[in-house]
Amino acid sequence: MQNDLTTGSVFRNVVSFSLPYLLSYFLQTLYGMADLFIIGQFEGVASTTAVSIGSQVMHMLTVMLVGLAMGATVSIAQAAGGGDKKRTASAIGNTVTLFMLLSLALTALLLALRGSIVSIMSTPEEAVQGTLAYLTVCFIGIPFITAYNIIASIFRGLGDSKSPMYFIAVACVVNIALDYYFMGTLHLGPAGAALGLPLDEVDKRVYFVAPDAALSPIACAYIRARGADRLCSYGDWAALSDECDAATAAYLKNEVSDGIIAPAYSDEALAILKTKKGGKYNIVQIDPAYTPAPLEQKDVFGITFEQGHNDCKIGESLLTNIVTENKDLPEGAKRDMLLALITLKYTQSNSVCYVKDGQAIGVGAGQQSRIHCTRLAGQKADNWYLRRHPKVLALSFVDDIRRPDRDNAIDVYLSDECDDVLADGAWQRVFQERPEALTGEEKRAWLAQQRGVTVGSDAFFPFGDNVERARKSGASYIVEPGGSIRDDNVIETANRYGITMAFTGMRLFHH
Repeated sequence: MQNDLTTGSVFRNVVSFSLPYLLSYFLQTLYGMADLFIIGQFEGVASTTAVSIGSQVMHMLTVMLVGLAMGATVSIAQAAGGGDKKRTASAIGNTVTLFMLLSLALTALLLALRGSIVSIMSTPEEAVQGTLAYLTVCFIGIPFITAYNIIASIFRGLGDSKSPMYFIAVACVVNIALDYYFMGTLHLGPAGAALGLPLDEVDKRVYFVAPDAALSPIACAYIRARGADRLCSYGDWAALSDECDAATAAYLKNEVSDGIIAPAYSDEALAILKTKKGGKYNIVQIDPAYTPAPLEQKDVFGITFEQGHNDCKIGESLLTNIVTENKDLPEGAKRDMLLALITLKYTQSNSVCYVKDGQAIGVGAGQQSRIHCTRLAGQKADNWYLRRHPKVLALSFVDDIRRPDRDNAIDVYLSDECDDVLADGAWQRVFQERPEALTGEEKRAWLAQQRGVTVGSDAFFPFGDNVERARKSGASYIVEPGGSIRDDNVIETANRYGITMAFTGMRLFHH
């Protein structure tokens, strides 16, 4: 393994040592470039921005580690060149100890400062979650990056720069292959560029999920759906499109719920659910192959109402008619538009839905007018975002508080009637210590950061006032059927704010 570079041609020795070193350094910095290149093929602007910012941070850390490793290389080379085996072994041992301690401390520090780093980098709001996910996985990988640089510094100190080059070349190929798998096949977005995290730390705090809870994809989907409107879901029925697994059942067991409907259940999930409500919890299995009748009938006081079953097909073909000046519609926005339309299809008539990051965050249904639906859904979306405010995350509840009481307290705290839970004699029943009120100015400042929201409507917007209200809740994309005599006013309003709007030509208004 040890090569003698003190003899022979100086030029040949310099070239044979430096070229593999330069190639190794290039390949090490290629990781972020590969992530950025590949995610640009599968995701939208927000995801690309997340990886771009995360890559810059990791490049800076890589440069620091390479610089420190160079110092270790010189120390080992001096000992090895002098033929002092004891000193060489000591230098190698000190290098390993120093670097591993440094890597552990650096990992802990950077994980704790993720939020601050994202803020310092002036990360756009729509890319914050993706950047956090990407950095989390990268920071967890710092000990492995450090281990490579330790090994590389030892080999180079002994005169061998080719072995580290071979190692990093193989690692780069594996990284690119996994990138295509995680992002192209599994569609994990910025997190997929590193590994993939369904719920980040903020999500878990907002939805009161235990840090060590086992979470499957279907469990995360249910947690997000339920967390969008905690008060609305009090005593709900959980409806799943996939098999209910143990992770979902374990979360549902602790929630106020009357029953669950799913196409299948794992044995572990059934065992958990059967213990809920003393064995009286409703567990219903549906037939995925069931086809409803083409006509739906309802008798009301001797009058039979009849209408066709809502069998509208929701797909990307509905999103091709972009009517606004802004035609930008990234993949993430398309996904959110389709989710909004699916939600509206199975919601009662006269409905508006707000979606962000693959999650419905506000639904307004059954109101007397379209603008009232938009306002109701927008208010729910605002509350969803306000729950992420640092003051809300810092609320310290009494240990024995019931989940519904906790959720109601948060809702009141965010409302104009916050004194109902902050007054003397009231806050003691809810909080361990009296929190500061979230002022109207603080709310407005926080909500002003909201961007990248998609808004869908089951029928056309009759006036531009719906767009005005949606814009106040961070709407960047709108999908609706179109067909109003005032479509020109609606489009003009969307153009004023740079909103991308698609007309589907399909009304989902259904009774």
